[in-house]
Amino acid sequence: MTVFFFKIITDNFKRNLFVLFYITLFVPFFYTQTYILNEDFSSATGTIPPSGWTNSKISGANTDLWHFDNPSNRGIGFPILGTFAIFDSENYSQSNGFESSQLVSPFLDCSVSPNILMSFDHYFAAGNGAVGKIEVHDGSNWNTVVTYSDSMVKSHNELVDISSFAGGVSNAKVRFLWEGDSSYFWAV
Repeated sequence: MTVFFFKIITDNFKRNLFVLFYITLFVPFFYTQTYILNEDFSSATGTIPPSGWTNSKISGANTDLWHFDNPSNRGIGFPILGTFAIFDSENYSQSNGFESSQLVSPFLDCSVSPNILMSFDHYFAAGNGAVGKIEVHDGSNWNTVVTYSDSMVKSHNELVDISSFAGGVSNAKVRFLWEGDSSYFWAV
C-alpha cells in the first residue's frame, strides 16, 4: 500500500514538473510584447522635442509650447524623473488668454496587432478650466481617448487602451493636447 501511494505521488510530481516546464518554456512565446515607441524625452531640449515629434501651439501666444526643461522647476516626483514634457500654463502663458498646444508623436506602425496599449507617467494639475486630452490619429482622424480636467494628488503611471483607434493601423499617431488659460500644468 505504501509503495502504491509513493508511486502515485511521484507520477503526479513528474506530470506537474512537465507541465511547469512546458509553461515556462513555451507560454512566453504566445504572450510577448512589442514596443512600438519607447520615449523618455531625454534627447529633447527647451521647446525642441525628440526627433519625429512635433510641438506646436494651436492658439495663444507664441510661447504657448510644451517645454522639456521644466522652466518653473516644478517638483513633479516619482515616477517622473529626469527630462520630461511639461505644459506649464502659469509659468509662460499670458493671463486672460486661452491657450491650446499639442505635442504629437511620430507615425506609429501599429499594424503588428489589433491590441495596442499606451503606458505613460504624468501629473495633471488643473485650474481655471484646464483640460488635458490624449488623442489618437487613426490614419484619417483625431479621436479623443482620455480627457483630464481634475487635478491629481501626485504623478502616477497610466495605462490606456488605444486599440479601437490604433490597432492594426500602420500610420497612427498620439498627441497630448493642452487647453486652458493660466491654468497650472501638465507633465508627461
